[in-house]
Amino acid sequence: MSARRGRAARVLSGVAFAALVTGAGAERDGCGARRVPVAVVRAGSQCGAATGPAVSLVTTVEGWRAAYASPALGGGDEAAPVDFAKDAVVLISMGERPTGGHAVELLRKEAAVQDGVARVQVALRAPAKGALVTQALTRPCLALSVPREGIRAVEVVDERGAVVARTGR
Repeated sequence: MSARRGRAARVLSGVAFAALVTGAGAERDGCGARRVPVAVVRAGSQCGAATGPAVSLVTTVEGWRAAYASPALGGGDEAAPVDFAKDAVVLISMGERPTGGHAVELLRKEAAVQDGVARVQVALRAPAKGALVTQALTRPCLALSVPREGIRAVEVVDERGAVVARTGR
């Protein structure tokens, strides 16, 4: 009986070692991508200068202040929304819209990261047909925090998984 327990212990030790070496303990999806948490930092209706959907990865306080000097999101001299030593900010802009009522909405509170590229899923919302909206140009955007380690680029995908914006690789 003790020989059987010894063999079982060695098998389990080998399995645990293999899991540790291959990263099996990390949260991964069926395609081998790891999953990281995503949290909303800010959202607004007047930020960004893009004419269409765009995304940028902000990795420094200075980058945050330069990218986010928008009064709609609190201004550029405030404290950084994340600890840039361990996190980064993904800034997603919907681009210019002709009226109010548009928004960028986070759909999943986690992103798949594979080969250094984080895939963030959002919805680009338009006002309901016939809704009363402001008659002013808007530039809706969303700022998200993500763990910085191992992320060098970002892809933003919509509800169907189609890429709507990406950073340079």
